[in-house]
Amino acid sequence: MVAAPPSVPSLQREFARSVSKQQEGYRALTQQWVGAYRTLFSPFSYAQEGMRTFQRATEQGLQATEQVARQGLQVTEQVTRQGLRVAEEATEQTDKVLRQSEKATREAELRTAVFSALETTDYDALTVDEVSRRIEGLPTEQLGRFASSRRTTRTARPSSRRSTAR
Repeated sequence: MVAAPPSVPSLQREFARSVSKQQEGYRALTQQWVGAYRTLFSPFSYAQEGMRTFQRATEQGLQATEQVARQGLQVTEQVTRQGLRVAEEATEQTDKVLRQSEKATREAELRTAVFSALETTDYDALTVDEVSRRIEGLPTEQLGRFASSRRTTRTARPSSRRSTAR
């Protein structure tokens, strides 16, 4: 048996299906080519990649800046603490020197008052009678200074007095 030749309408349908499949294949191929062209040669994709690179670089720069700022803050805090310690020590030393200066000033004022009242700078050379005679007419305020001076001088230099002046 011999097969009957296909009819013209069925050949036309077969040809139309074949052309349609071929068109779909070309369409898919064209879309792939266009997609490849867009990603590889498109200025837009270059701009996107440039933006991503810029964004990564910016993030890294920000991280580095934060780290440097933290380290700078730590160093500043440490230097400030050291500076405060030095300032406290200097203040303590200044206070100590001021106290010593005040004490020396008080002692000098007392000595001056006593020497002025006794009309001499060599108190140790005076006898008890001479001291008694010189302080006899002094006002109470000057006598108080004299007594205070004697207490201060005795505690400061006990071995430098002659026994006649005591």
